[in-house]
Amino acid sequence: MADPEPTYAPYVPPPQAGYEKWPKPRAEAWPERHVALPTPETVAPLAAPPRAVPLAYRASLIALTPGGLFALVIAMVAPMVIWVSHPPLLAAGSALAIAVVLGLADARMRLVVPVLREGVVATVTGFTERASSTSYENVPLRTAAGWRTRWFSFSGQGRITELQFVVDGREGALLVKGAPYQGGVVLADPENLDRAVCVSQLMMDVEPRPDGSFSGRVPPAGWVLTFMTLDAIGVLLGLIVWQVLA
Repeated sequence: MADPEPTYAPYVPPPQAGYEKWPKPRAEAWPERHVALPTPETVAPLAAPPRAVPLAYRASLIALTPGGLFALVIAMVAPMVIWVSHPPLLAAGSALAIAVVLGLADARMRLVVPVLREGVVATVTGFTERASSTSYENVPLRTAAGWRTRWFSFSGQGRITELQFVVDGREGALLVKGAPYQGGVVLADPENLDRAVCVSQLMMDVEPRPDGSFSGRVPPAGWVLTFMTLDAIGVLLGLIVWQVLA
């Protein structure tokens, strides 16, 4: 049987120009803006739910994005005058930062783990794209085509993409921020379409094995970000202990 023909979505241009800012040396990363939209029939199938979610996947959900790590550093360094003049506030600020990091990790766990365990491949029916307020300069971002994900260095105006998808005849929508959408698979919980993720939003590689199970592979960049996040938490804990013992 011949492979089904991919479905293409018409490109909706953003309200402002800026494509000249896309990375020239990596032009091959930006094919013509006719994106092959993923469907359950055109990508490798997943095993029937419930599926085992590898421990490596769960560990990688702790990681902050490069932008998140940068924001954490700025949030702790910018008030340096306050920390120096009021040392007890350093412990409070560190505790607050740890709470935010762990809270974000918990939110990702609550969203991603159930979707990986129970979710299905959604049929992406279209997307709209607009420029975001964020500009990037050689920032590592994730992109995906089908199941295949990769990191690349991006410079230019960020994008906010609204994906429209269908699961069992019901329509859903998902916002993806960062790089322009390149056709990444969308996984959605058939019981609650508000719980959905695009594979480009994940630190791990979720392309299934031939039997439909997850490989458990996390790319090196994902592990680096995970350990950097854990190191940041360790430093913040050290600051708290230092202030308590001072």
